[in-house]
Amino acid sequence: MNKSKANTHEDAVQKFVFVLLSLDVTRSIEYESVLAQAISARTLDLEVEIYFTGRAIDWLLLGVAEAQNCVTQAQMTLLSLMEQAVELGVRFSPCSPALQGEDKPLLDFVSEPVGATYLIEVISHRDTQVLSY
Repeated sequence: MNKSKANTHEDAVQKFVFVLLSLDVTRSIEYESVLAQAISARTLDLEVEIYFTGRAIDWLLLGVAEAQNCVTQAQMTLLSLMEQAVELGVRFSPCSPALQGEDKPLLDFVSEPVGATYLIEVISHRDTQVLSY
């Protein structure tokens, strides 16, 4: 049986990295969509990390996601959806330079800030798929 290279186990995607740059807090429906995609990837047993940089970093600040309801599930806040993602194993990683000058505290489940070198190393793996927003 002749398998294409794309179907071999060693080339299968094992991790999704969502890079959020332009999804500021005025674009909650798009952010909700990213969270839904991240949760879906976790249900497929894939490793998932959401990397926040630029103005997207505001989603990780205490008080921001709590103040916005989901569009598709109006009774749920975006914070609740983020917490659901965390419970499933999604990692929320802030870009350290994007946090410079920010004095508000981060949500308690946010990982330690990371820099560009970390991101480049993570996305350079052949089993990693990157989605940018």
